[in-house]
Amino acid sequence: MNARLPFMAALIEDVSDFVAVLDADGQVRYVSESIESIGGYRPEQLKGHVFVEFVHQDDWSKSLATLRAALDQPDRTHTCECRLRHRDGGWRIIQASVRDRRAVRDIRGIVVTARDITELREAQQREQAFDEQMRLSLLEAVGALAAAAEARDEYTAGHQRRVADLSGAIAQELKYPDARRQGLMLAASIHDIGKLKVPIEILTKQSRLSDLEYALVQTHVTAAAGILGQIRFPWPVAKIVEQHHERLDGSGYPHQLRGDQIMQEACIVAVADTVESMTNQRPYRRGLGIDHALAEIERGCGRQYDAAVVHACLHVFRDLGYTFAEY
Repeated sequence: MNARLPFMAALIEDVSDFVAVLDADGQVRYVSESIESIGGYRPEQLKGHVFVEFVHQDDWSKSLATLRAALDQPDRTHTCECRLRHRDGGWRIIQASVRDRRAVRDIRGIVVTARDITELREAQQREQAFDEQMRLSLLEAVGALAAAAEARDEYTAGHQRRVADLSGAIAQELKYPDARRQGLMLAASIHDIGKLKVPIEILTKQSRLSDLEYALVQTHVTAAAGILGQIRFPWPVAKIVEQHHERLDGSGYPHQLRGDQIMQEACIVAVADTVESMTNQRPYRRGLGIDHALAEIERGCGRQYDAAVVHACLHVFRDLGYTFAEY
């Protein structure tokens, strides 16, 4: 083993990561030459010092916890990410692997192998900031689309937002993760965007629609799918919107899908849309009230509407006191 030490030392000195050997108290006994390119220090400037002297104070706790874990579990490698003070006063983010090698005759210490990941983390932060800006821009664009659809028809003004709110409440009852719930609510907030392609005189007609007029209204889901399919959402927004008039028994439109062919998010929007539409005033009738709307989804529970969704909707209204907001 001793004959290999010069060879191993040469290898260590030529890698970009730095290697340090600590004693059980965290004092630096050895550090490779690579520390100079990462931290600006000569190895002799660190030897004899306790390693946390060069670690950001906010990272002391996790750094010491990693050292203790290595001492308690010498058969495992432990990792830690912390900030190392550069000699110029700045900070470098390092990712360290720590393992207790005190039982190895030629080492007799805690071996730390660390690499500089500052540029990686900064790049990730820039990417996250860009993604957040893009997300906000997307939401603003979607809001503008929703407002454009509602501006054409005074009777449905606020309808999409109320459907989105109720969809979010139902999803919360169903324990949807935040990201999935956000995508659902976004889809619900523009589920009628396809009505931009339906003649306004049909949308605002004061009497019941003819078969031909109703068929034209039904085209709004495929029109919406065509509009939204051109936008790269991080969720299946176009599919949710296209399916929100489908029913479990195949009686819906536009594709007469059945059962599991329909996304649950679309089932949620279907229930929320039905309840909101029946509760509030429409061009051709007065609002029927929440009790009538809830009775309707109860009648269709498990046949037209997803049972879990219906039960969640009933719970938020009857047990949690949910009410529609005024927009």
